[in-house]
Amino acid sequence: MIVTLFSLVFAFMIDPKLGYARDWDLFCSTGLGYTILGIYLGFNYLRRAEMRRLNYVILAIAFTALFSTLPWIYVNAHEDKAVERFKALLTVDAERSGYGHEILARYYRDKGLPNEEMEQWKKALAVLKNERYAGSLGNSYIKLGRYQEALAAFRMVVRINPNSALGYSKLGDVLALIGEYDEAEKHYQIAINKDTLFLEAYVNLGVMLSMTGDNEQALEVLKSAIRIDPDYFPAYDNISAVYYIMGRPKEVIPLFRAYLRRNPEDHQRIDELLRRMNIDLD
Repeated sequence: MIVTLFSLVFAFMIDPKLGYARDWDLFCSTGLGYTILGIYLGFNYLRRAEMRRLNYVILAIAFTALFSTLPWIYVNAHEDKAVERFKALLTVDAERSGYGHEILARYYRDKGLPNEEMEQWKKALAVLKNERYAGSLGNSYIKLGRYQEALAAFRMVVRINPNSALGYSKLGDVLALIGEYDEAEKHYQIAINKDTLFLEAYVNLGVMLSMTGDNEQALEVLKSAIRIDPDYFPAYDNISAVYYIMGRPKEVIPLFRAYLRRNPEDHQRIDELLRRMNIDLD
């Protein structure tokens, strides 16, 4: 009982940022006292064969468990109120609230609320200049079509981590979206130089080159991705599109046959892709 009561005090008063409104594992700790008590009393009464008194023991344990559980249920039963309480808890210690803002940002992302998600990433980043926070903020800006702000966020990523291949690749994505193709290509190349196995950068560079009419160079880049990982499907998906644009769709057949020998489970997906290109693999 003493352990239970002190755990409740900790959860609600000593450090509410870590309490019932947030982490189930900390909530469970309040049950440690009455669980141990229940085990002890249960075995004690069973050993003495005083079965009638066991009902009172069970009732006492159940009451103690409800005393600990019901406040948590009350706090979290209504989603909107739980979110508002969570926000309020983050103001208790702003210097330690970065992860809490990250949780809220992910919550709003799952709810399809990009403006609210963006605001939480900004707050997280204000607490801690974190590469992941800056990149997530940049992704939020892309979803909102705020490309200049996305560029600023991804530039922060590469300032924090100059070796971030993902950061440079994302800069390439945004620069391509605003039509700065030469700069986009430069940043994709930097990403590839930072990490020669970063396949997403190869594919995005290949797609951009094809968009700008440089299909031969796009083919070379996409073939490079396939040489690095012969089972990386996005490279095949995009190289087939480039061949189709060039009027040479049947040249993908040997590539897909080799791919299917290693990945027969993808046969249906590839058949659908080739059907759109009026190609019969057989």
